[in-house]
Amino acid sequence: MALESAICPHLQKQRTQEKSTPANYEPGFPLFSARFDPAMEEMAAVLIGAIASQPGRLEYDALEPVDKLLQQGSPRPHYAVLCSSEDPTGRETRAWKAYWRRKEDYLSWSHSSGFDTWWKDEKRQMDDDQGWILEALFPTMDRFEAVFSSQDAREGASLMCQGMSDAIEEHGYWGSARDRLPIGQVDAVRGEKCNAETAKGSRVVVPGRKNLCVIHSGQDWSAVEGKERSLYLDTLHPTLEAGMRFLSNDKYPDTTREHFGCFDCRFMSHLDPETLEPSLSKTFGLCYFDDLANLERWSKEHKTHLNIFNGFFKYATDTQGKGNLSLWHEVTVLEKDQQYFEYVNCPAGTGMLPL
Repeated sequence: MALESAICPHLQKQRTQEKSTPANYEPGFPLFSARFDPAMEEMAAVLIGAIASQPGRLEYDALEPVDKLLQQGSPRPHYAVLCSSEDPTGRETRAWKAYWRRKEDYLSWSHSSGFDTWWKDEKRQMDDDQGWILEALFPTMDRFEAVFSSQDAREGASLMCQGMSDAIEEHGYWGSARDRLPIGQVDAVRGEKCNAETAKGSRVVVPGRKNLCVIHSGQDWSAVEGKERSLYLDTLHPTLEAGMRFLSNDKYPDTTREHFGCFDCRFMSHLDPETLEPSLSKTFGLCYFDDLANLERWSKEHKTHLNIFNGFFKYATDTQGKGNLSLWHEVTVLEKDQQYFEYVNCPAGTGMLPL
């Protein structure tokens, strides 16, 4: 069966950047790419959350103001997921990650719901005993790619797409993410070196960075049962946790380790909105890299990712390619004006904040 290009047909261009796909390449397993309406030129992916002021969990109602605001205004998010993670110091971050079809839709919601007024409220800022996080990404579709292990798997931005491709060619080899990015056809998308910047005050806006690379990589084992579930939880999942743990510490000074330009990495669990428990059997890593090349370097060279990569192949072999595990990811490489990071009362090192 002929393989499709991962790039949506309306975004395909004559290449000026060399492709990494090996000659006569045939992937060892199928992967599928989200197909978006040609009229959809951009999207908004926004993380709104709270972080504990000290090691430990947030109060049950820590996100209550945001919970209410997401139910107000127009247009409401096309999709939103409640999630949580723990940073290397033991502080919980709990957040909503929400998607809109356009940046303008997000801005309209922010104004009409009252979120914008609430977010800028200086009195609230002084009274709260937790920090607040706003991380907003506005990629144009030429700077975004999303792939899935199944045509039926839909998470994140794919819930706004028209459908899925047939099996694609550009995956399973080093450099394939770059080959899937439409902008990668004509641009090397070089980023800026990851370095510390001064951050002062209780409310900090972190400037955008040229070609910031963001990967949101998800796992869904809610349909996995019996021996297959044990196989995943006992073998592959621990390697994912180890890889995310390594990247979450990448910003911390340590002369004994090689760094990979990762500003921040959160390994987040989907939460049940009623109980706030991670009972949905879904997780994702959310990582910010200074350069796509550094994400590629970690993927290709470091043992934590090689363990993940090899672990997946073992899982696929043991399940004879018929497992019920769903894997997916979104990768975007952003212009400076396509990103907005603001932090209120947050500890140093939160998100894009320097230590």
